[in-house]
Parts: sequence; C-alpha cells; structure tokens
Amino acid sequence: MASSVRVIKLVLSMAALVMLLLCSTTAATSNAKETQQNVFILDNYGARGDGQHDDTQALAKAWNMACSSSRPAVLLVPKGKSYLLKPIALSGPCKSTVTLTVEGTLVAPASRSAWSEDNISRWIVIQGVTGLTVTGGGTINGNGDIWWKNSCKTNKALPCTTAPTALSFHRCNNLKVDNMKIVNSQQIHVSVEDCTNVQLARLSITAPSTSPNTDGIHITRSTDVQVRDCVIKTGDDCISI
Repeated sequence: MASSVRVIKLVLSMAALVMLLLCSTTAATSNAKETQQNVFILDNYGARGDGQHDDTQALAKAWNMACSSSRPAVLLVPKGKSYLLKPIALSGPCKSTVTLTVEGTLVAPASRSAWSEDNISRWIVIQGVTGLTVTGGGTINGNGDIWWKNSCKTNKALPCTTAPTALSFHRCNNLKVDNMKIVNSQQIHVSVEDCTNVQLARLSITAPSTSPNTDGIHITRSTDVQVRDCVIKTGDDCISI
C-alpha cells in the first residue's frame, strides 16, 4: 500500500511539473510574439486606465519607445479602460511606421485648469510623423461640456476665448485615421494641418447640436486629403476647409 501511495504521489508531482512547464512555455511564447510584433502596451508604462489618475506621462513614454523602434511598431491602448490625458504632444520623426491602436478610451480632464495659455488651443497633438496609422475602434472623448458652458457663444456676457482642438495632426505625411470615435470635443474635433497624403475613413464624430464651434473635421494647408464613410453630427461645420 505504501508503495502505491508513493507511485501516486510521483505521478501527481510529474503532472504538476508538466503543467508548470506548459504555463512557462505559453508565457514565453506570448512574450516572444509581442516582441516579434513590436507591440508597446500603454499599461506597461505605468498607465492606470481608471479615468481618474493622470496617464499622460505613461502615453509619452510608450510613444517614445514606439517612435524610436527601428521596426514597424504598434502602440496599444487596451480595450475596456479609460485613460485620463492632460494636453500632450506626440512628436516625430519616427524611425519606422507607427500604428496607434486605440481600443479603449482617451479622455480629457473635466477642468479647464489642466491647460495653460501656452497649450490652450490643443489637447492631443501628433506632429512630424510619416507613415502613421490611428485606428482601433476606440474613443477619444474631449469632455467638452465645461468649455461649452464658458463660451461667449453660449453666454454673451463672457469674453471670447480659445478652446482646445481634441485631435490635431501637424506636418504628418502618409497619414491614415480609420475606425475611430471622437466625441464631445472642447472645440474642433479633428484638425489636419500642413499634412500630405491623408486618409480619414469610418470616423464617428459627435457632439450636441448646441455645442459651439465643435467642427467635425478641419483641413488647412494640406494636400491630397481623402475623407470617406464618416458620420459627423456636431454643433458647427461637419467639415471645414
């Protein structure tokens, strides 16, 4: 009987060892796959994704890693989370192409105090990048309600001031923005400035009809810009050129 018990224990120990090896192999394969695909996940750079803590620096770190990669890179904003961002500029040139895959939500601060006079006209700026793709089906939420309430177009007793554009592309070439939701911008939702060869497709851009100056897409000083299959419902121009 004692011999049988020892055999059973040995079999169980071998089974546990096999399971441990399988788990280790799976984790190693997953990590190798992520490295091979050159994916930079925002959570790995300190982002909380709870919509309350400031994740601006985490996005800046992840962007710097993706932009400095010598191979095509993916910067992933995970699904099911909300990342609070203060005004931020993501700058190139990058060493290779970058795909910003937004599956979750990027949300702006609720307070206007997050902006200074130096950056009051912008929230998220991407500049000087060639071969950028922004996609993922996620949401960019400008949280613009407080800005609309303080607009001189809403309350004529207030002075007229500048409000941020939610998503700005400046000096970007070979740019694709596809399958994204941009909602409730502080002012303009998407701005394309000094860019060449731009494709904007399958965008959902929405804000209340009473929101002031919330143009959907603004295009200026740019060439070869294509806009197709977009749904735009805002408080001002759907597309301004």
